[in-house]
Amino acid sequence: MTRLSTAVITITIIVIAATSYGVYRFFAFSSLLKEKIEIVVYLEPAADASRIKTDISRNREVKEIIFVSKDDALRMFRREMGGDSGIFEVMPVNPLPDSFIVRLKAKYAIPDGFEKICSRIKLLEGVSEVRYEKKILERAFPLLQLGERIVLICGIVMLGYTSLVILTILKLNRV
Repeated sequence: MTRLSTAVITITIIVIAATSYGVYRFFAFSSLLKEKIEIVVYLEPAADASRIKTDISRNREVKEIIFVSKDDALRMFRREMGGDSGIFEVMPVNPLPDSFIVRLKAKYAIPDGFEKICSRIKLLEGVSEVRYEKKILERAFPLLQLGERIVLICGIVMLGYTSLVILTILKLNRV
């Protein structure tokens, strides 16, 4: 085998490795994005938060549940709205409820998955409201799926192309 053939095969193997790694990284990024979408579960004032958390965690779709107390929610609200806002002097009592932030596992983070889990959580005693960014999910999810398909198809085409290059070089050199 000539040096040129060896170099081409080496470069082709590097292209295969880089393509495989790129496909892997895109799918990892896609999973990370899916797991970042949050469901916010607002609790009634007298609700048993630990029981509700246990009930929510029984769902196999749930990856993570974070409790946000009404005081933490007020701090976050102040930080987002600017602490010097006059609205805080008018409020004698914190009007924000305790809540949970729920994140789903990537394979369940699809529009139907969010709808199903939200409808189940709404039925729990002590839950006043359940929200998630439905419009963002409905717009972003098809784009993410399209990206996954394009990356996968490009990866398969690149693997096929590089395999064809290696086979052609081997035939030319009759190795």
